Amino acid sequence: MTLDSWGFQVALGAVLLAVLALGIWRWHRFRWRRSERFGVLVIVQLLVLLFGFNMVNISGQYFGDWNDLAGSGSVAATERMDRTDPPNAFSGDDNDWRVTAVERAVDRARAAQSSLQVITLPGAATGYRLPAEVYLPGSYAVDSHRRYPVIELQAGYPGSARTWPNYLHLKSMLDTLIGNGSMPAVIAVSTTQNPRRGYDSECVDADPKQVPGSLAETYLTVDVPAFIRAHYRAGAGRVDWIDGGFSTGGFCAANLVLCHPRSYAGAVVLSGYFEPIVDHSTGPLYATAAERAANNPSLLIRRKHPPTAFFLGAAQNNADDMVALSAMQTRVPSSDPLRIVTTESGGHSGTTWRELGPTAFSWMAAVLAR
Repeated sequence: MTLDSWGFQVALGAVLLAVLALGIWRWHRFRWRRSERFGVLVIVQLLVLLFGFNMVNISGQYFGDWNDLAGSGSVAATERMDRTDPPNAFSGDDNDWRVTAVERAVDRARAAQSSLQVITLPGAATGYRLPAEVYLPGSYAVDSHRRYPVIELQAGYPGSARTWPNYLHLKSMLDTLIGNGSMPAVIAVSTTQNPRRGYDSECVDADPKQVPGSLAETYLTVDVPAFIRAHYRAGAGRVDWIDGGFSTGGFCAANLVLCHPRSYAGAVVLSGYFEPIVDHSTGPLYATAAERAANNPSLLIRRKHPPTAFFLGAAQNNADDMVALSAMQTRVPSSDPLRIVTTESGGHSGTTWRELGPTAFSWMAAVLAR
């Protein structure tokens, strides 16, 4: 019986009712009234909280078992599709990923000397000043002329710029991949995607009639790249920029890359979705159906665009994520390199994303680092 099953929820409800009934029946019969009554009240409140938590868990299929919840479980990855990279797919792009053997050797030798900078990232176009965290590889300090590709990252909702570094262990993940030669060194920037506190921006520029001043898309696709290029030795070419995220951040990655296909060459989508959502967490974002369609990756993928690499991943025990992944898989054109990897378990949680992240980034590097 798994955490996200209705059987577990029914059992939990039965235990709650039994404890509540026992407490009412024994209320005036307890030998040590104060302590026993207090104990019953605490147990009932904990069970109520657990019951409510698991209702949310069932609706989102976040955690399949206790290991998923604790983040301590191991999940097995399963290859679903590894489409052959179209010949010379990115040959027409400026490509700064051409890394020499000497540079790769330095990357590996100095991988553990990376740094993570906590900054406030100002936006000239939007006027925002939002938190961000920037990963600099260990080799960054060696060659003052070398430029690096950039992975721009968004989190789920409610997430923050600290989610990738803290929750998904971004630094140790990239250190390991660079250190074992799975990918050359990169810069990574974990961004703040929700300029309105308490609301999910879905990384779009909201209709000003609906939500005045919410310019998340402009901030992420104009302000963030401009600042990173101005203050770090970041590559300037399209192939030098990848966007990635999980859950809502996965939607952001797919949508931003497809809305700005000449700015990004790839999208990493972990447990993401591909049609915009408007609910209590977002508030109103779009005034018309046309505006909503303009931020719908499942439709945008059909527009003509330069070759774009897509990594799609999800847990097999999360039905919603798998339905979204399977639907998008059929829409990605043959001109776009595509890889799909799933985990057997893990649900819609960090367990899944920590498993898929290294595979996603190393594959993306293999496709783009020519």
